[in-house]
Amino acid sequence: MNIIALIPAAGSGKRLGKGENKSFIKIGGIPILARTLLIFQNSLQIDEIIVITRKEDIIRCKDEILKTYQIKKVSKIIEGGKAVSYTHLRAHETSLHLVCRLLL
Repeated sequence: MNIIALIPAAGSGKRLGKGENKSFIKIGGIPILARTLLIFQNSLQIDEIIVITRKEDIIRCKDEILKTYQIKKVSKIIEGGKAVSYTHLRAHETSLHLVCRLLL
């Protein structure tokens, strides 16, 4: 069975008082999204990762996160929505068979 992790990463950072997607905010010098993706990258249970982010952050995600941190399991970066609920809906609209499991 192919296990795919869907990572919603389209947050605007408004509630944090930031002017950028919260996924790119650094904690200990590493962006939150990179920390998240590295956990799934290093998991033997995950075969593939799909990131859902804002349209304007797709290239930034590729350049600043995937390339910099050498994350290879990301197969797609798809555009999310203006609200969290729409981003989650976009994740479910993929044409893949998805199995959701709590891996912690």
